[in-house]
Amino acid sequence: MAMAKYLSYQGTTIPYYLTIKKQKNIVLNVSSGEIKISAPAHAQDWEIEMLLYKNIKKILSVVNDHNNYRKIYWNQAGTGYLILFDQKYPLQLTSDNVYSKIIDHEAFLIKTAGSEEENIKRIHTFLKQKFYYKFEQLLNKWAKIMDLEYKNLTVKSMKRKWGVCYPESKKIVLNIKLIHFDPSVLEYVIVHELSHLVHHNHSKAFWHYVEKYFPTYREKMNILKRPGI
Repeated sequence: MAMAKYLSYQGTTIPYYLTIKKQKNIVLNVSSGEIKISAPAHAQDWEIEMLLYKNIKKILSVVNDHNNYRKIYWNQAGTGYLILFDQKYPLQLTSDNVYSKIIDHEAFLIKTAGSEEENIKRIHTFLKQKFYYKFEQLLNKWAKIMDLEYKNLTVKSMKRKWGVCYPESKKIVLNIKLIHFDPSVLEYVIVHELSHLVHHNHSKAFWHYVEKYFPTYREKMNILKRPGI
């Protein structure tokens, strides 16, 4: 289990997470804006800190890039924000015995689930329940425009893909994390996946087909390459 640790640097306190493993060397990794260290049991604190200080400028650059595009954030008091369809809304995590809800159509109250990862999962589950209809509306819109038929839509959280198409069953899967972007980004992914009903791979013919319906697809692809979720 990772232990929360802190590094002092130029008057600020930088958190990182240390995991003790059966390994020979100290390994540094920055993932999803978090600094993570895995080290053998015999590693000394000064050795770990020396590795961090040696790479601190590069580490902070990666962390800052992530934070600049971050879609969900909260501080130690549970107060933060949530980006929904490219608009920022207040977010409050609470340990009170309440149901997660949207307050006056302009703020989100979410019952805390514990760790950061568990809280993000809970937030995405809540958003899926509330906004599945939006994904379905846009999918139906583009299926009609492209004169294509799908049979099933699933919206869920995925780590490595924004969408999936199963041509044989005509099933479309969309990543709930698309809810954080401007709706046009979600529409691009929908057009991309519907296009796989016609072209099953990423051939030149596939990309010509996508461009026919969504000429600005390259711009949306670049947006999806940014860090932050």
